[in-house]
Amino acid sequence: MSNRTFRDREILNDAHQSGPISTLFAYFRLSGPGWLLSAITLGSGSLVGALYLGMLGGTSMLWLQLVAIVIGVIMLSAIAYVTLSTRIRPYQAVNDYVNPVLGVGWVAATILANMIWIMPQFSLCYDALDTSLLKQPIPTEERLELEQRKSALIINLENDDVTESDQTSMQNELATINARFEQTKNGLGKEDRDKAIASAIIAVIAFAFVLMSFNPGWMSKTFDLLLKLIVGMIVLCFVGVVVILAKNGSLNWSEIWMGFIPDFSQWNQPAPSITDLLAELKAGPRLFWENEIVDAQRAAMIGVTATAVGLNMTFMLPYSMLARGWDKPFRGLARFELITAMAIPYIVVTTCIVIASAYAFHAKADQQLLSDDPTVVVESVMFQKSLNVLEKRYLLEYYDDELELKTKELNGRVDSLQAQLSNIANQDQESAAYENLKADLKAAEAEKRNKLAVFTAGLTESEKRIAPTTIKPNASQFSATLKLLLGKDYEQYSDLIFGLGAFAMGFSTIVILSLINSLAFSEIVGRPNSFWAKLAGALVAIICGFLWFYAWKGESQTWLVVLASTFGAILLPIAYISFFALMNNSRLLGHNKPTGTRMVIWNVLMAIGCAGALLQAGSAIWTKIDKPEGPYVIGGVVVFGLLALVGFSATRKSDNESMDHVQ
Repeated sequence: MSNRTFRDREILNDAHQSGPISTLFAYFRLSGPGWLLSAITLGSGSLVGALYLGMLGGTSMLWLQLVAIVIGVIMLSAIAYVTLSTRIRPYQAVNDYVNPVLGVGWVAATILANMIWIMPQFSLCYDALDTSLLKQPIPTEERLELEQRKSALIINLENDDVTESDQTSMQNELATINARFEQTKNGLGKEDRDKAIASAIIAVIAFAFVLMSFNPGWMSKTFDLLLKLIVGMIVLCFVGVVVILAKNGSLNWSEIWMGFIPDFSQWNQPAPSITDLLAELKAGPRLFWENEIVDAQRAAMIGVTATAVGLNMTFMLPYSMLARGWDKPFRGLARFELITAMAIPYIVVTTCIVIASAYAFHAKADQQLLSDDPTVVVESVMFQKSLNVLEKRYLLEYYDDELELKTKELNGRVDSLQAQLSNIANQDQESAAYENLKADLKAAEAEKRNKLAVFTAGLTESEKRIAPTTIKPNASQFSATLKLLLGKDYEQYSDLIFGLGAFAMGFSTIVILSLINSLAFSEIVGRPNSFWAKLAGALVAIICGFLWFYAWKGESQTWLVVLASTFGAILLPIAYISFFALMNNSRLLGHNKPTGTRMVIWNVLMAIGCAGALLQAGSAIWTKIDKPEGPYVIGGVVVFGLLALVGFSATRKSDNESMDHVQ
């Protein structure tokens, strides 16, 4: 037993003897693993998921995050109970008492998820720096003046009485204004070189944090403290937004509280405010938008459940407790940690993001999109983001019209040009052929965009307000919207508030994913206590994250997301079921196995968690069946299932084995 573990045990024993208040203070003093979980669950997945929930359902879907994290706390509590009761390393326990194939799959999938999901965390950090923290925004008065002048120029250009000379002059002025907006939009730049430099700095700092956690004593204490401060900053930043909105009288608190009441009908029905807009439409458009919204809601519900408690968190918790020397007397502290250090920060932060997103985006459209002038509509950010769904709506309107054929021909031309561009080698990208292809593609996309702008301008206001609801809002879009949310008094702080919160979410997740990878890597290579094995695992994750600007885009990003999300979703219920089995295993737990009413309660709660994870996995598989990646997903599931069946026939320990591990 290390000096730190002995000291922690003494603090805990003294606190238990002194009463509940002393125990509570001791729990806060000794907390650690829960904050690690909080740092990973508050990442880009939680941010995007919460933004999307607010956009789709307003505040009516707040209950989903609460249910997801409660299920996660139940399952993680079971994992902590088994680990602290036996002090057996979970990888070994699953291999020996459940199925070695499931054990290897659990650790291997954790490593895979770490290496893939660390990439969007780097992307989130870069975007926070680029669009919020380091950019140099146009002063408010100048921006308003430029926007008014831009609107006037667009209107004047449509005037038939304008001479050719004046038209050229106005077009030049409009280009100058657009260049001014573009010049101050970003702070770092969009070139891979800029991304590489910024990512290298982030990687070095994150790696230094991970190294601190490897060293017992003051360095690991400093690591814990810094992590708590980062999580605290995340909470304060997003709570601050809601506080300001409340101060401005912008929030409907009765609707917010009602949003915490579970409403499982949202699996098949749009949110109430969207339903009201749908009622104003004809049968065809109403059915189209209803299907689009419901499909998006289902995807969001699955995504939020997946990001609340991920597969790698089931690995992080037990090994972080073992690293601290925790055992049976620390089981109460472990449950306290999961509630106060993980669940509460998650609920507070994601609730604040959903509220702000709902106020900014839900069932709303910007003034450009609401215009009946195509030249104004095409300038709308929401229109640009809604092109895919508007195209589907366009084809519904003209299904029996020759315009459908023209649209398909145009789409085919765009796809063909994009394919030709991707086939040109890097060394040829300065050639005339490449530039001509780029020009042709730009012209084809502009033709398609203008056609959809004409169509969109003629839609009803209800449809224009519904269309953006299907968009996944990104960090920069949300940051820009904060200016409107917070009002003039707080507008200058919007970039700082959101930028700090988003950067902290991404950076803390980078650190924890690297730390998890170090533990998983050392475990799967059979060197659990090796500093160098842990160092290698952390480096592998950091390097993968550093390469985000190369891999996390285009087709490669799509396949990485499919790979990580699908198999992560499939293996999460396997991890849950494995610990469900361990919780009921008398050979493993001995006299620590819950009995009677306690066992019934544990089994019921864990069965609910396993059922939810299985539903999530089934939905993840089902949504891939009719897509290009479908055969690969199904093939992988079948192969893993067959291997698991073989694993169940592997030799297990006999019932007469020694139970020296049971304390």
